[in-house]
Amino acid sequence: MIVNGLRGASKWRDVNVRCKVASVPFKVTSMGMNADIGHGNRCPRDGSLRGWFLTNKPGPVRFHMAWGNGRHSKSITLNSVREPDGRFIARFQRPLRFPSAVNWRMRTELEGQRLASKWIPVQVRCGTNKPQQKWQNWQEQLLRKLEEGAIKSQR
Repeated sequence: MIVNGLRGASKWRDVNVRCKVASVPFKVTSMGMNADIGHGNRCPRDGSLRGWFLTNKPGPVRFHMAWGNGRHSKSITLNSVREPDGRFIARFQRPLRFPSAVNWRMRTELEGQRLASKWIPVQVRCGTNKPQQKWQNWQEQLLRKLEEGAIKSQR
């Protein structure tokens, strides 16, 4: 090795320096949800409920489903993972089956942060029937399936 034109060992040494880096707190930066209820006016009809959460780093996302009448599901936890494009995202998908007409709205709400998705309407019409205003049975059925762990994480 040659240093300053002289042969021999360098006077430079490796130095370990500890740097304090502020830990960035985990947070959800945006979220969304949509319901696909299929086409046509025949019942029973199959559909699906999908949602996503963008985060600033990998970690658990805790949320619950909320309905327009004030009811909520139990807490649901998903893990956000790095996508090939570099974003961190947590996704869920839940199949739905509508044996009769319904008319309700729902959204996802984060726990620990004041953030919620937009309300999405879920309206299913069967034949000439108008959507039922009494959809509590559907709501209870969906709540039970959510609590049983029927939501599957995509990934």
